[in-house]
Amino acid sequence: MSLAKKPQISRFEINKKVRSILIKNGVCMTDIQYTCTTATVHINGTLIKDTGKEFERAAVEYLLKEITDIKSIKHMVVNLSNWDIKIEGGSCLVNKKEDPNLKKDKEKAARNEIRKKEKGTGDGNKKTPDSAAGGTGGTPGGVY
Repeated sequence: MSLAKKPQISRFEINKKVRSILIKNGVCMTDIQYTCTTATVHINGTLIKDTGKEFERAAVEYLLKEITDIKSIKHMVVNLSNWDIKIEGGSCLVNKKEDPNLKKDKEKAARNEIRKKEKGTGDGNKKTPDSAAGGTGGTPGGVY
């Protein structure tokens, strides 16, 4: 990624080029916002393909490289909900953020799995306080 000195072009031309790069790479334009000055590009939102699918890391890196290669761009500020992007001194670190809803689903599944193990397997060998102590397991009059 090259953020070295480049000749200046108009803000309008930069916006036009950024939009062209985003569209050419199949970015869903309803979920992303961008703005440019003569030296800085700001990108915010969610970066997904216009098909609704996620981008691969290499494709995101290529997309950012294309934008930073625009004449006169010296800085890039990227704040995406699904990608963690750090741009420092011409290098770019791109990592996929975990979807918070997916994380919640994983945590819920893990809790449910623990509950299943605590209650037994559900195959008739369910452990109750009575059966664990050698009782009949759920018969009337059993002590819990």
